[in-house]
Order: sequence, then structure tokens, then C-alpha cells
Amino acid sequence: MPLDDVLTSMRFDTSLLDDSIGRWLPQSTLGPCYNANGLYNPLSFTVRLSPQVHRLLDQLPLGTTVAANEYDWEVIQANSTYIHETIHWWQHIGSTVGLLLSLGFPAQEHINIERLKRLVHSIGPIKSIRKFDLLNSTSKHIDRAVRQDVNVVLNNWHDIEFAKLLMISPRHAERFVADPYFECVGHAYHIAWSSVIGLLAGSEDPTFDFLPDFRQWGREFERLKMQQEEGFYFGSPIRIAEIGLREIFEGQARFCQLQYLYAVSGGRFDLNVSRAAGMFGRVYVDAFQAFLSALGEPWPVSPYDPLVNLFLLVCDLAMNPGDGFPFDIGHFESFILSVDPGLRFTTLCWTIRDKHPELRSAVVSCSREEYEMASELLSRAIASPTPMEITSRVTQWSNEHTSCQALLREARELKFARHNVPVRLFFSEFLRFQQSKSLRPEYFCWPGYWSASVKGDADMESARQLFSAHEALFLDTVDGEVQPRVHHDKPGENVQGMFDEFFSWNAAYLLSRQWMVEEGPFDLDFDWLTTKWSRDDMEQWCSQIFKGSFGVKPGEFEVL
Repeated sequence: MPLDDVLTSMRFDTSLLDDSIGRWLPQSTLGPCYNANGLYNPLSFTVRLSPQVHRLLDQLPLGTTVAANEYDWEVIQANSTYIHETIHWWQHIGSTVGLLLSLGFPAQEHINIERLKRLVHSIGPIKSIRKFDLLNSTSKHIDRAVRQDVNVVLNNWHDIEFAKLLMISPRHAERFVADPYFECVGHAYHIAWSSVIGLLAGSEDPTFDFLPDFRQWGREFERLKMQQEEGFYFGSPIRIAEIGLREIFEGQARFCQLQYLYAVSGGRFDLNVSRAAGMFGRVYVDAFQAFLSALGEPWPVSPYDPLVNLFLLVCDLAMNPGDGFPFDIGHFESFILSVDPGLRFTTLCWTIRDKHPELRSAVVSCSREEYEMASELLSRAIASPTPMEITSRVTQWSNEHTSCQALLREARELKFARHNVPVRLFFSEFLRFQQSKSLRPEYFCWPGYWSASVKGDADMESARQLFSAHEALFLDTVDGEVQPRVHHDKPGENVQGMFDEFFSWNAAYLLSRQWMVEEGPFDLDFDWLTTKWSRDDMEQWCSQIFKGSFGVKPGEFEVL
């Protein structure tokens, strides 16, 4: 149906506009996208689309950010969902906090690997290690070295997990602060940042030529603990934000999607129409509502309103702290406030209200100049590195350090050395993203604004190139099977080889996670990955992967 006809009658297929939310942790949610139109899962690192959206997108090549009047309105709606989910990929591989979340998952195995191998022999193949520890917490019959291995494995795993949960959903902090493995927010963030940097250093910078040397942080965090600095000792009061990464990520993706739909509709798909179309579920608007409330502003009507533009810039700043990574920690006492995305978001809103009210109407054309001006004012006000300083530092790594240059050469061919493939893959994606952001920061802050223009427009073609260069690496098919994205400029065997290596590592991470902390038998259901193999074949595949790491198969474990 032609775009103008649909808009005249204002009939919208809301089933093409919504996406799935909140699928952060359970393995049971890794499968096909049948109950929503799109989702990004941060454990499988895959963008999934509903069969209906897939069929509509078959009418255009992925990587096409549709210009007005090029395609039917149904295709445009479906494409807006794909843009939404691609933004989630960018959030997880392109922002500093997102990279920490993505690498936190493999870090939970890598930093524990030697102790896990020892535990297979010292306590035997027992699942889960957490259950073993809780059942034997007062036992005097556990060897000291064994207990130390158990404690280090579980404390490392939980500290990283608590850090992720605190950032993602601080509202639910009460659910885990009473957990016996929780110490304090500062400790969780210290271990999470240190573990991820250690993972990167082991792969790319063992002498810490460019990465922050986290080995120097321990004495400072110990000092804060001894001084009972808030947030840095056991039993400390916990300062949490009402808004977390879940709301920030979903708010950014939704309002970028709305800016795109507003543009391609000729200004008729405004926020009132968006609300009527059912696009304002709580998680999508909670961050924007908090932003407006802090500023005392009413809801605007246009997605192009300067307030919406400023909100998207605040989201970008909130998810891109620079302290701890890529820069060293400048002030340890304020580390939590400096890196926690929800606290950053709240502080930025208050800063606009109290110190820079002129910014409410300052971002009109979504230009690079506006981005640099507003982001520098706000970053300086909260004593944070600016986004351009962050991109400059990371781009310097790419330009000056041979390990980063070699990694980017591997990324250009998608042919990675076989050690630590997920780590190398994600870090290369981060380096590439930051390079592009240094050139076009305004595009990555307001992609919906820049992705809809007149066909043939220079800005439109630039947007298409940027979008195509940073699409998700892993997508599902119409029948739910995960496949690598097609790369016409890379050898097919390299693409498939990268995919196979990545998901072999990913299976090992998922199974070691189950071993460490999940009760019950191992879940060997990897049907979410492929429909081509039988259940028995998939179980044999993942069992062999696990045995290759730890010398024992999941089926040989005693379940406590």
C-alpha cells in the first residue's frame, strides 16, 4: 500500500512496530522470536525478528535505511523494528558500558578457568558449585585450597553478575543485595571492570601499553573499604537510580525508531500517533518520562522536538562513561557515580536543570556541532571524559598499537586467530564502531533522524554506509535459525568459520555458567541455534565442547 494512502487513513499495523524487551539472562529465552517482532539477546548476541518482519524485509537488502516513498508503509514499519534492534547491537558492542556487559559474560568463565579445572578433580563433577558451597559452608572437612578455589570462582562470578544487574535494573537491587555473595556496589564494579580489562589485556595488551592497568587499583579500593566510604564496604547503604540501562537502552532505541518513522511519514507519525499505535509501553518511555520530570517539561508532540534530541544525547552520555575504561580511574571515591549508567543519567538531567537550562532548546538540527557543544558542556559539568575524548583515545589505540591494527585486519576479513574468538570479535567491533563514531558522532546519537531523507541525498547514502558497516553479525532466519549476516565483501568460508568458532565458545560459556550457579541438570537444549541438527546431535556437540574445556561431559555430573 502506498505510503500516502496509509497515512491518510492513519491505519498502522502495530504488530510491526513493537519489539520484545527484558530478555537479559535466562537461557530459555534464546529461541526464535514468535511472540514479538524483534529482540536482541545479550547471551546469544543475536538479533531476532518475527517471521512477519522477515518476510517484509525480504523486499529490501538488510543495510538499507529506507528513504521516504521508496517502499510500502508496511515495509517501512518492519524496517523501523530492524533499526531498533540494530541499535541494541550498537549499544552492546559500541558503548563503553555495553562492551563491559558483553565481555562480562565470557569473563565469568575465563577468569575462573584454571580453578574450575582444579575443582573437577578436587570435588569431582558436581553441579552446581554454588549449591555445593552453600551446603558445605560450615563443614570442616573441606580442604582449605579447595574452599579457596570455590570461594574465588563464586565470588568472581557473582561480582560480575551483580555489577551487570545493578547497571541493567537498579530498581530490583533488593532482590540480590541479601545474597550471601554480595559485598557492596563498589566491589562489584571494581571486579567487573578489572575482569573485563584483564580479559582484553590477556588477549591484546599483556604489558598494559594502552589499557588502564587495573592491577594498581586494588590498594585504592581497599582504602575506601577501610575508611567505610559509602558504597565501598560490606553493609554500606546503596545509592541506586530509578532508571537503569534497560530503560536507557530501550528509550534510546524507541525514540530513534520514532524519529525515523516521523521523517518517512512526512511528519505525520508524531508522538500522539505513536502513543495511539501502542509504542509507549513503560520500559520504552520510563527514561524519557524521568528526563521530562527532572526538567519540569511537558510531553512534546514532535519526535524532532529539541527535548527529544537532548534526551537521546543524554542516553548516549549515560552509557559511555570513560573512567576505568578507556581512561584510568581519576577519582576512586566517585567511581560508582562516574560509571553507573542510571546515576549518570539522573545526574545529567539535574545538570541540565540546574546548570545548563539553555540546552533544552539547543539541539535543533542534530548536527555534529550541536553534539560536540552539548556533550562537552554536560561532560565537563559532571567531571567526565567527553564522548569525543573517548573516541579519540580508542581511535589512537587503533592507529598506534600493532595488536589493535592486527585485530582490525582480522576483522576486515572476519578471519580471527582461534584463541579467545568472542573477546577478539567484540573488541574489534568496538574499535570499528568508535572509529566511525569519531567521524560521525551525530549519526550514532540520532540515527533515526539521519536515516530518513530523500532518495539519492548525500546524507542518506552516508547513513546507509554507516548502518551497513555496523549491522549485527548474527541474525535469525524466518524459521528461527541463527546465521551469520551475509558479507558480500568477505570470503564465505571466513564468515562461516567465524560463526562456528564464536558459537562453540558461546556454548562453553553457557554450560560453564550452568555448572557454576544454576541448579538442576545441565540444559543441553541448543535448538535455538539451529534446526538442521537433531537434538541428540546438538547434545553431543555441546558435550564435546564442554569436555574439551574441562575433561568431563555434562552427563557425568552429580546434581546436588
